[in-house]
Amino acid sequence: MRKEKNMGIELLRIISMFMVIFLHILNFGINYQGLESFSANWYISWFLEGFCYCAVNIYAMISGYVMLNSRCRASRIIELWLQVFCYSVISILVLNKLQPELVSRMDIWKSCFPVLSQRFWYFTAYFAIFWFIPFFNWIVDKLSYIQMRKLIYRLILIFGIMPWIAELWGTWAFGLTGGYTALWLSIMYLVGAGIRKYGYSVISFKRKEHSKQYFLRMAVCCGILIYLTKLVLTILNRTVFEYEVRTDIFYSYLSPLVIMEAVFLLCFFCKIKIKQGSFWLKSSGLTFGIYLIHLSPLFGEYVWKRFSSVGNKTPLIFTGVVILGTLLIYAGCAGIEYCRVKIFSICKISPIIESILKNMKKRG
Repeated sequence: MRKEKNMGIELLRIISMFMVIFLHILNFGINYQGLESFSANWYISWFLEGFCYCAVNIYAMISGYVMLNSRCRASRIIELWLQVFCYSVISILVLNKLQPELVSRMDIWKSCFPVLSQRFWYFTAYFAIFWFIPFFNWIVDKLSYIQMRKLIYRLILIFGIMPWIAELWGTWAFGLTGGYTALWLSIMYLVGAGIRKYGYSVISFKRKEHSKQYFLRMAVCCGILIYLTKLVLTILNRTVFEYEVRTDIFYSYLSPLVIMEAVFLLCFFCKIKIKQGSFWLKSSGLTFGIYLIHLSPLFGEYVWKRFSSVGNKTPLIFTGVVILGTLLIYAGCAGIEYCRVKIFSICKISPIIESILKNMKKRG
């Protein structure tokens, strides 16, 4: 029997992808860090960045939340790899056709090995994590509430807080590289799985029930605090040192505020009840494809450059372009991914993969 999806979690998945697109428009398109300090658009950019920075942590937590009681099928990771391979190769070949001077032979070879070349860093990390998910689930299932709580605390302290503090000196303690690793996503997976089994109390200091309004308020507070730290540290550095020294330290996947914002949003959305029906909710299954498309080399060459002059516009136009751009990118990429899903379905990719794996198992 097919399990019914928690539509609150699916909505969070969609919102998280909007956050990711926001971040990439600000980074790859506008280059928000190059905006004049204390200008109106500078304030807006860092505000949006502060609220959206938790998106990657949310995605990993969602994986732990939804996969805790699910069976991990090898066919699923193979199909995901094939999806990544298609977008990686098609994108680089089209770019090579349009602008051959931008593509080397090595780029084409790398596109054929998306995991090893880290064409899409999140998938490279997830690919590594996938094979350990049954063991992660076993650990969560066997650990008591107290044991799970201790494990999460120790993982976040050793592999989160300590490397985050080390970033002040420009070092990557324990090889965390700011959280862009399979290790960090694994920790976030365990946090999400722990919340699924024991609720928010597994990461809080008190075992107490909270309303969904509490979680939303706390998530908003975390986003505001992330933003305020940037303002305060920038002012202090300008006043005391007359130059900026890691004023964006709280803008990190390892930041306590970013971690807690992700936790609060997960706890809020898992509590809300939504009926399935609208296009936007149905698009939750397309979000991974949206991620791949909007980070492809072809997209980067022809779309992100369109946003380069937006930083000089008025605050109203700036905000409007960022929001409208996010909606259009999401909708456009969702349309492309929907077509890819239909093509894979017509070609019976999933049944073929299942059949091959069954035959291999029989021979083995």
